[in-house]
Amino acid sequence: MDDLKKMFEKLMVGTITRGVLWMLALATAQFGLPVVGEEDAGRIASYVASAFFVILAMIWSKKKDDANKAMPPPTE
Repeated sequence: MDDLKKMFEKLMVGTITRGVLWMLALATAQFGLPVVGEEDAGRIASYVASAFFVILAMIWSKKKDDANKAMPPPTE
């Protein structure tokens, strides 16, 4: 039972973290970042920041999926 509870907690933490990262990526892509300077520099910065959050979310998802696959199934 403890293994099942631990697996569920890890799954929930990973799911919440992935959701937050995807929301940050979406918000950055939608609204951009406040940048002082030329308009093109602002657009480029928002694309770079949104790409960073998307890549970070993908890496986090892959890492959590691999960790969940490596856990032994709960035995009861």
